[in-house]
Amino acid sequence: MPMRSSYVLGSQVCPSLSDGGAAEREWLLTDGTGGYATGTAAGLRTRRMHAFLVTPAHDVALVTLDPVLTLPSGARVELATHEWASGAVAPQGHLLLAAFDLTDGLPRWRWRIGDVVVEREMAMEYGRTSVGIVHRIVATPEPVWLTLGALCTWHTDGGALEVTQVADGATVSGAYRIAGPGWRPGGLWYLGAYSRRDAADGRPPTQDLWHAGSFTDRLRPGEALEVSAWTGDLAWRPPPARAVVTAARKRARKVVLAAKPADDTDAHLALAADAFITQTGVVASYPGNQPSTVDSLAGYEGLVLETGRTAEGRQLLRGYADHVAGTESALWYVHAVERHVARTGDSDLADTLLPTLDGLVRRYVAEADPADGLLRRDPEPGALTWLDGRYGKPVELNSLWVNALGALARLRESVGRDGGDLYDGHEAARTGFAKRFVTPA
Repeated sequence: MPMRSSYVLGSQVCPSLSDGGAAEREWLLTDGTGGYATGTAAGLRTRRMHAFLVTPAHDVALVTLDPVLTLPSGARVELATHEWASGAVAPQGHLLLAAFDLTDGLPRWRWRIGDVVVEREMAMEYGRTSVGIVHRIVATPEPVWLTLGALCTWHTDGGALEVTQVADGATVSGAYRIAGPGWRPGGLWYLGAYSRRDAADGRPPTQDLWHAGSFTDRLRPGEALEVSAWTGDLAWRPPPARAVVTAARKRARKVVLAAKPADDTDAHLALAADAFITQTGVVASYPGNQPSTVDSLAGYEGLVLETGRTAEGRQLLRGYADHVAGTESALWYVHAVERHVARTGDSDLADTLLPTLDGLVRRYVAEADPADGLLRRDPEPGALTWLDGRYGKPVELNSLWVNALGALARLRESVGRDGGDLYDGHEAARTGFAKRFVTPA
């Protein structure tokens, strides 16, 4: 029975927007292409990039769906939470938030209003920038009306929005679409939404949000209002939101199973690693970064091999063969290939990539200082290392260099080829490294 990664916050933490409260607990969903959704357990947007749909180009699309519940008595209850530049927090739906959990990596909220319980869960479709959001009535003595206000924007620097109404929703600037039942067009700007984390980090903290419209349905216990949002081919319809959630849970369990976790912590880590792996590489951080070659290769063993994704890793390494540029990327590439072959026994991959690896390392052998075997970087425009632009013999560059010489020698031997001269170079560079970079006593 595979472990299921779960993280639960209860009614003591969920209503809190202060330090240590639910507003500081962030969740993340990704689609494997660079698109994502992210926010806080409290439902408060503390970053401008918190949104239910962010494209791979990092354009914020669907910001949120604000739930409003109309009770049988006619009373309206707002379940959303927003902070404004004035300092006001309104509405204050977090005060009604009874629970939040991440199960199988998917966020789920539960609000309690007397005898009425409303639940929201959401997931992204893997391989497409598409999100499904499900609001379900868990309990109610009588049918209730649920309205979801769609707050949107496009491009993080603002700009005019062109909203086109369609039968079940709207398209925004021809770039993304939102769809669901009971659509009614909106047309108001909400000015001065405030993001406290951006303010603390010195980034612009305010943003204006467009109320594009709302979805409404009358619901009984167990019934749900489902909304989808997606980019790309806007004529294409994604699966129903509940189907997206179900598929995401099944995929998450497969990810955990493949990682063979020893405990719940390992299960959490397997899902966390999955969020950073795209079809073209590894994203260093969310929100805001694109897939990076260096990050993909530096994190390869932990993100890919430790989580049992060897087939994906093999494809990734083959894809990088003709596209590795820069000294650090090249040396990390040698390391990643050697670790893959050592842990999987994939001698076919070693044999295929050896010409590329030989070419990369031999080029730097010719540039090494014969006095100590280390690499020297001469002053030139641009960054010389992935950390900074230092020249000379940077320690991080030469640690990679010593490692790469030994790694390539082992790879050559794994397919029956001689690695002797590389071992000689490795020993010279290792000795030179130890003399130059003395470990403090």
